[in-house]
Amino acid sequence: HFCSNRCYRNLPNLELLKIHLSPADALERSARPPPFFGGKPIPKLSHFSATGIPVDLDNFHFGANLTTLNLGDLPQSMLPTSQRFQEILASTPHLTYLSLHKTVPTWKHRKQPHGPPVQLLKLTTLLIGYIFYDNIPYVLSHFIAPNVQVLSFDTAYIDTEDSDNRTVSLFLRGRYPAVNKLLLNGFNWALTGVAQRAGMLWLDSMPNITYLKLGDFGSENLTWFAIDLEWIYEREKLALEAASKGGKL
Repeated sequence: HFCSNRCYRNLPNLELLKIHLSPADALERSARPPPFFGGKPIPKLSHFSATGIPVDLDNFHFGANLTTLNLGDLPQSMLPTSQRFQEILASTPHLTYLSLHKTVPTWKHRKQPHGPPVQLLKLTTLLIGYIFYDNIPYVLSHFIAPNVQVLSFDTAYIDTEDSDNRTVSLFLRGRYPAVNKLLLNGFNWALTGVAQRAGMLWLDSMPNITYLKLGDFGSENLTWFAIDLEWIYEREKLALEAASKGGKL
């Protein structure tokens, strides 16, 4: 009974809270629940993990001590708005671990963050799972985390709108320069020269990588690693020069 005030008074030192339900159980609890702990702050909470549970994020106060946030399989009605998602991130400046699984902030008119990106300068681990390719730039645009060292994408769904996924590669390029451990599961690009070059340029923008794991990665995509990056950079340079002169490469 996380909603009772009496329970809250008995847990003033709560630091870790994990609640995980199976998808079937989550469906049975699809009604909007009362706020956890009566909507009161949990001052010492440092680790919060909710999977498959209808948690009312609009009335849940995480607090500045939070370092680990894991949100997964939230019912559609429980997904935070873009504004609320940024409010949550802004209230947790010491966050070091963020995992979002099937969790995409909702939007009203345009698929853009509500406000400027929140700076998460202490974030070192970022896990993204089961999100459409074309939603990845939208989700990650909510915050800036240049010090991420462990980056994971798990089974990103392909959307026909961006069938070769160049948009994702271009967005990610240079965004996480400190990454040293990269895990890609089911994260494939189309077999086009443009898509492959974009993908390799993204990987090349993370020079500190010492560990790279590719799961459910088509063998045909191994041709990525035969690409001459020097040639690609030379073409980019020529394209920029041509553009500055009003011409085309």
